[in-house]
Amino acid sequence: MMKAVITLLILGLLFIHGEALRCYQGCCTGTDGCCLPVQTCAKDEDRCLMRSGIGMSLSKTWFTGGCFTGQECMKYELTDPNIRCCEGDLCNE
Repeated sequence: MMKAVITLLILGLLFIHGEALRCYQGCCTGTDGCCLPVQTCAKDEDRCLMRSGIGMSLSKTWFTGGCFTGQECMKYELTDPNIRCCEGDLCNE
């Protein structure tokens, strides 16, 4: 019985640590509901980035930058008020 419990705990830990963060990556212009590709992040990339603004046609445009480290995100957020970073799967929608 104890051996089965330990085996289940080890398997559970493998699944928890085996999941990588996923972020949207691409550009959407003018309409809601764009279908953006999904990027699987590297192990050290723990944030998703999004930048929004107004495009040349005066319609809403947003760029989902994909995966970044926390340090990279902090640098970009400080230099551009339209950039937002978030933590969590597909949070940069």
